[in-house]
Amino acid sequence: MNIEVIEFELECPEHGVYRVQVPVELPRPRACVHCYLPVQRRELRRYEAPAPMAGQVAPAEAFFG
Repeated sequence: MNIEVIEFELECPEHGVYRVQVPVELPRPRACVHCYLPVQRRELRRYEAPAPMAGQVAPAEAFFG
């Protein structure tokens, strides 16, 4: 089973440009993951990635594909 993923390029005034991958069903990033300042974002691509198996990802972990 696959899930749809979006890759974003975020630009933070403090930390520069970096990329994050977010499953489509989750909210879009609006803040820097390091300092929580508002960021500019640009969608780079959408693709399908294998979904994690049941029990493969712990509740406190993020799934990046």
